[in-house]
Amino acid sequence: MKRALAVHLLYLLLLFLAAGGASAQDDQAPISTFEKEQQALCTAQPISGQRSYSFREPQRPPIRAGWFVRKPWWQRWFPFLSPKEEERFQVDDIRYMETKIGRPIPVDQSTRTKKITSDMEQFLNGERERAEIAWNEWLAAHPEASPDDRSTAERSIRLKGSAAVNLPGFDWRENGLELGDVGFQGFDCNTCWAFASVDAVQIARRIAVMRDLRGPLDEGAELPSARQLISCMVPAEKYCSANWHGAALTFMIENGLPLGGSDRYDSSPGAHLCDADKILRPLTWGYLSDSPQKVSTPEDIKRGVITYGAVVTMLTFDRCLWLYGDGVFNEEQNRDGSHILLIVGWDDTKGKKGAWLVKNSYGFEWGRNGYGWIEYGSNNIGQFSAVVIADPKEKIEDRK
Repeated sequence: MKRALAVHLLYLLLLFLAAGGASAQDDQAPISTFEKEQQALCTAQPISGQRSYSFREPQRPPIRAGWFVRKPWWQRWFPFLSPKEEERFQVDDIRYMETKIGRPIPVDQSTRTKKITSDMEQFLNGERERAEIAWNEWLAAHPEASPDDRSTAERSIRLKGSAAVNLPGFDWRENGLELGDVGFQGFDCNTCWAFASVDAVQIARRIAVMRDLRGPLDEGAELPSARQLISCMVPAEKYCSANWHGAALTFMIENGLPLGGSDRYDSSPGAHLCDADKILRPLTWGYLSDSPQKVSTPEDIKRGVITYGAVVTMLTFDRCLWLYGDGVFNEEQNRDGSHILLIVGWDDTKGKKGAWLVKNSYGFEWGRNGYGWIEYGSNNIGQFSAVVIADPKEKIEDRK
């Protein structure tokens, strides 16, 4: 009798565990099922013509332990912070944002930024004039040059000034600028703003060194990390909450970009730990346009890329963006932006309109090693485009 009861209880226990296991398996859907679901949602989106890109190899999203499963980050809405209004933005622009999002646009440093960017562009325009003279002299001296030699020389000579904006294609990775490692924000953490902002500052520092506007970077200094920026900027309960690159850049200027400390990125709130011991401050940041909610023109974005190394921008996140593997992403979900990444180059011959080279924070599996091509205007890429400028007299300080 006792033995029969024990067997029965064991049988019930096995059924209970099997049910729990099935439930967990449902949460952690096989990769093939996950991919099919995402592709179905993506292909259901309306688009004019045909998609000009292929899907990437799928990767199953991690599921948190325990009974509570967080919603995937792509299912969340991106609220925006509410900084003060400023005269730079027209009344219609401010009213637009208050109507669309419920609060005004985060402002840049306005008057100070305009003066600094004006001086920077004036310097590069002077370099541009000298580069154009050098380019014409090279052409006269090498009338029989091959197309490859001509292209190499043109990039090298015109890169010294702002004339590189006239090139039909440009990629900083091929022109001596280190863009840093590709980050991975996680499947359920809305921290694209932190990765893009930290990368933009590092790229600004490196381009200043490249142009001899400042001395070499302190190789002994600790590196900045998205993890430290998030931990030092927002409370633990908002570790994975959406934010704004403008707010992050302003925080770095006012409080400093944290250096050192724990750099292991963990998308769980328990990873919140601000233990950086040093900081550095960028000089300033600003939008490319006085109407930043509008998609910036290709000319403005190209000028921003050449002048400042990278443009921090927004585009509409949709079900297809995560799936991108290769080719030119050309979706047409032109709503207000909800994902932040970097533009680091362009190619006027790609796609039907030309395409931006972007650095994302979806890991190396996305696109080509974390980089991809997005067609001009696709998903409103170019909204709230901003640049950051490194301080030529940068001083690494102790964090107080």
